[in-house]
Amino acid sequence: MYPGEVPSRLPGQAFWDKQGFQFEAFRPQVMDVDKPLPHIRLDAALEFLIGDKLR
Repeated sequence: MYPGEVPSRLPGQAFWDKQGFQFEAFRPQVMDVDKPLPHIRLDAALEFLIGDKLR
């Protein structure tokens, strides 16, 4: 199977177990309602993406 190729059927469980995929967990964190939101370092993301345009 080549990257980007769509298989005719889904691979079995053994394929997924040995591939070593790293999927990010996008589930929101459990938070208390009386505490502020955590800092997600949006400043670092913006600096990386458009920092050169702001200089």
